[in-house]
Amino acid sequence: MRISALMLGLGLAAHLHCALTAAETTKIYVSVQGDDSASGSIDQPVQSLHRAAELARQSRLKNDSTPVEVLVNPGEYLFDKPLLLTAQDSGSEDSPVTYLAIGDGRVTLSGAVKPERIGLATQWEEYRSQLPADIAGQVVVYEAPVDRDAWIIASRGEAHALQPSSLQLFANGQALPQAGYPNRGWSQAGEGDSLTTALSRSRQDKSAWIHGFPTNDYQDEFQPLSEAEPNAWRADARFRVINSLCELDQQGEWYLDADNKRVLCWPNAQGESDLRISNLETLISMYDVESVSFEGFSIEGVRVQAVEIAGGYDCQVRNCLVRCVGNVGINVFHGEVHRVVDCEVHSIGSTAIRIEGGNREGRFPASHICKGNKVHHCGTQYLARHAAIAAFGVGIAIENNSISQQPDWAISVWGDDNIVRSNLVSEACQETADSGAIYVSDSSGYQRNLISQNHIHHIGGFSGRDTFGIYLDHQSSRNEVSANLVHDTPRAIVVRGGSENGLLANIVHNCWVGVQFEWSAESRDNRLFTNIIESENAILVSESNLGALLKQNNIGSVDDLFVNVRDGDLRFADRTIAEELRLTEGLFELIPFDPVVNQTDRPVETPYLVGE
Repeated sequence: MRISALMLGLGLAAHLHCALTAAETTKIYVSVQGDDSASGSIDQPVQSLHRAAELARQSRLKNDSTPVEVLVNPGEYLFDKPLLLTAQDSGSEDSPVTYLAIGDGRVTLSGAVKPERIGLATQWEEYRSQLPADIAGQVVVYEAPVDRDAWIIASRGEAHALQPSSLQLFANGQALPQAGYPNRGWSQAGEGDSLTTALSRSRQDKSAWIHGFPTNDYQDEFQPLSEAEPNAWRADARFRVINSLCELDQQGEWYLDADNKRVLCWPNAQGESDLRISNLETLISMYDVESVSFEGFSIEGVRVQAVEIAGGYDCQVRNCLVRCVGNVGINVFHGEVHRVVDCEVHSIGSTAIRIEGGNREGRFPASHICKGNKVHHCGTQYLARHAAIAAFGVGIAIENNSISQQPDWAISVWGDDNIVRSNLVSEACQETADSGAIYVSDSSGYQRNLISQNHIHHIGGFSGRDTFGIYLDHQSSRNEVSANLVHDTPRAIVVRGGSENGLLANIVHNCWVGVQFEWSAESRDNRLFTNIIESENAILVSESNLGALLKQNNIGSVDDLFVNVRDGDLRFADRTIAEELRLTEGLFELIPFDPVVNQTDRPVETPYLVGE
């Protein structure tokens, strides 16, 4: 009885504590019908998150032990400036500050503007002369009150660059395609002089650019079309012309007239009411902020990054939809213990989620977490050398994410002591060669990264056999690659140089190459133990370098060991084999699984070609 009474007493105490905590929470309400001169109460909401942030700051200054909730009602909130939070806007672990979307319906935070219609293309000779008459009469000309820099058509940068892209046009959360040639896919430079023809057709258009792979298939480049030299492009180089007015020939396409600061668009069947033009460089910035979270929002319409967290401690972006961003979706830069959790991120110019932190010299971990996110259709502007999720530094965990439809890497790691675990990766490296779905960089001898229990399948597209499931690049050493399932991929696991990497208990099925080792003079003591490899070429390594590889117990049929790999049943069918290989029960339990069909049967999603 005393135990029961004690438990009852504890339960009542906990209930009273929760009720008291809830009663003490300061709640600030926001509505599109609100007024920024109002109090922020449920009956008198403010209209902007900027005013709500001021009220939250004032509340924390009065009593920093009181949690604050900024409750934002459904609607579209068009920001005319970024929401900038600094240290004085912080919460604490016991009394956080939470920005929360509430109510029935989407709560959209946007850095875009609504374009202003000023006429049809037929009203301007410079437009009318470049468009067929039947199309010119349907192309609408807009002006937009955007920042001056938004009109600049900038070249795309390298993997680490965060420069703004030029403005983009989108509708209903989907980026619209710029007019160009060809309408879909690529053309080859030397195929019937197609590059020379395309250049001559659009050469006089000062706003036109050429995009493609002039010198290799793992790095794309952008050049003003007026400066392009056909002889500098390989005969088999892929290219496309973008932002060319004479190529505006489909509904949903648009053209940026940078000189005259106008946007031309042939609206699709959905009409013009939902058209938006990206404007702000960043929507939400948190500098040296602690214990602040954003939950449940749709964030869109910016040219550099939707959410920026720099420094600080324990901030979160949770359960948000981030889309239509020119460069990076969510950018975490140093600080400690920040989290990006359960978000969906798509239609992003380069990287969906970029996380940096920690210190290599002292092996100090950032302890950032990227978990449970759904990422797809990123790299829409910067195709190559940009991952959907990128980790830079020490002690970053990338776990339980679903990543698909990527032109290049799904996950990239640039640092030490990071964890990439239990991610589901498919249809990555679709536009590049010499690339891996999970990529550990060759820079500075990165080491001690764990890549474990990931499910990787149907990788590659353009390049045939030159894409990999897991890729440890030059001099990356002392990494563990364990208990991953890789199938229907040209080359499952590639180790290029480096030493003391351990490949342990991986499952490889239906790949052209199972495991491939390429060596440098310094390579030594790489280990290949208890892997289950069923591929046309199980292990590729030159005879002269076999001494640098420790190899043991690699069997050749997954069907002998598991109940049904293709259906995701990774229970041991034959415990005798499992015991011989020293594989423990539950080793593969954390591998995420989805139904697998042949790649040719998978639907091809084209969210950007709204007009088709």
